[in-house]
Amino acid sequence: MTNPPFSVVVVSADASAALRIAMALQPIAGIHVVSVDEREDLVATVRAHDPLVVVGDASLVADEGRHVADVRAARAGIGFVVVTERPSLSDAVLALRARVDEFFPGEVADDRLREAVESVAATARLRLPAVVPGRVLVVGASLDAVLPGAGGTILMHVEAGDQVVVATLDEVADGPRPAALDAVTNHLGASIVPLAGRDATDDELRAALASLVDAQQPTLVSTHAASDASAAHRRLQRIVMEATPDVARVSCFQSSESSIDFAPTLFVDVDRVLEQKLAAMAAWSDDAAAAELVRASAAYWSRFGSGRACEPFELLRDAVTTGTERTVEVVRAPVASA
Repeated sequence: MTNPPFSVVVVSADASAALRIAMALQPIAGIHVVSVDEREDLVATVRAHDPLVVVGDASLVADEGRHVADVRAARAGIGFVVVTERPSLSDAVLALRARVDEFFPGEVADDRLREAVESVAATARLRLPAVVPGRVLVVGASLDAVLPGAGGTILMHVEAGDQVVVATLDEVADGPRPAALDAVTNHLGASIVPLAGRDATDDELRAALASLVDAQQPTLVSTHAASDASAAHRRLQRIVMEATPDVARVSCFQSSESSIDFAPTLFVDVDRVLEQKLAAMAAWSDDAAAAELVRASAAYWSRFGSGRACEPFELLRDAVTTGTERTVEVVRAPVASA
């Protein structure tokens, strides 16, 4: 049975190398090859031609795999093949971290390259139907806590096509700064809704949250950590856990109230959206010191993840169904031995 036609994007600053790869792939039935000589144009090309596979040289995984991550954010499930002319251990390590599908350290025969691309395309076809928009619920005491702790991850989810709802307590409900709230909403692309007033009882808060969870049916919930110094944060975290027993993934973000016991195991690369996150923070609260702290924190946590800026999360629950992993790429840190 003949496979349906599909597109492949070849990216290389070396025009002759790109031409060789394109010529090698031409015998594949139904293939459409598009060449790009600038990595910065890669995402736009992927969106325009909707390929199943990207083939490139080692520069594709440079900058800690930033270009691979950008493409995956634009088209989840896409396959990657890296072909290097001068193999190096660092290239292999970067390719491994970026989780490319095939890595050829050196010259590869045309028939072997075609075989790899067809195989990766077949795998991508299986991945694509399984990737559906996620539904993300972020619950926080205030936007002053949510934006520094999870603003970048919210932006990554929105860009990946996920539906994101941010629920906070009374400052949103009372609406003292509607223009600022509109500005934050525009920066994030997420819905920001009131949950309950700060004087709400546990039962009232639990009922409000249950109603929101029932309406949205989130696949991911993120809230404060149980170790936060703030009693209000700890209370909210407890009620969130009680109200979301059936949610597959639950995590806790870092805030200014996080204690030394905050122990993240999941790190989201937000380097590409860091400035947009800071713009959202500035729209809500013009605090230069907070912005500098966010920059420093993101740089610090990147040592455990990938890229140059990461947001840390404690992962409390992770019930994964095979074949349906979401599109926002995360890196888990190894658990330190006692």
